[in-house]
Amino acid sequence: MASQAETDEDYKKELEKAIEFFETAAEESYGWDNPAQFCLPFYRSFHTIIFKKQEAKEEVNKYLEEAKSVIGSSESKKQLFEAVQNLAEALKEVQNLETLDLQAMKDELNFYRKYCDHAAELMKCTDEKAPFATKVLRKGLPILDRNLKELLEEIQEKAKTACQVSQGTATQEIACAVSREVQKWEISDPKKMVQNIEDLAYILKNKVADVPENEYIISKIELMRNEIDLNKQYGILLL
Repeated sequence: MASQAETDEDYKKELEKAIEFFETAAEESYGWDNPAQFCLPFYRSFHTIIFKKQEAKEEVNKYLEEAKSVIGSSESKKQLFEAVQNLAEALKEVQNLETLDLQAMKDELNFYRKYCDHAAELMKCTDEKAPFATKVLRKGLPILDRNLKELLEEIQEKAKTACQVSQGTATQEIACAVSREVQKWEISDPKKMVQNIEDLAYILKNKVADVPENEYIISKIELMRNEIDLNKQYGILLL
């Protein structure tokens, strides 16, 4: 059973067996009273989020729409659906980081944790009503966490490469300063992410000469430091 699997590979195999079972069960009856009509897209979406990573977005959206259409009045189904939906959002947010653009980075690292924490809270509500499904989700969370950390490592590697490529150019100092800061980043709590912003703003301000032609950039650094909404802080400074 997926909820009792010892390794990631065993978990994957058991989850795929569950999907095959619900595929057969769903074909036997198309009525709203057939649990497989919800369970099939539910487990498919979770499998896609965890094991297909980069290719997940469109496929997950399709499965989530299918699951949503058969929730009906079931509160436990609604909560399970919302939990997986939050995990899908977490994956989408971190995937956006790959552009290495400050606008794209605005709140992904911080809100990844928000989505995952909310999913965990929803699972507390489904423990008694849907214990098996809840255990399957909980068992998969560490795998998702590792996947997302791998994505962050890719971002850090790209920042390092950008620094190396900029050697001897006008952008070297800033590119390498950003790279050094990004290497320290990790998926963490909002307070830590706010501190990351403060550190980056401080470094950039020290790297940009206080001369009239840099007035616009300096003003944006100050705006970023003074903005209290973390969602907007990453988007203010577009270099």
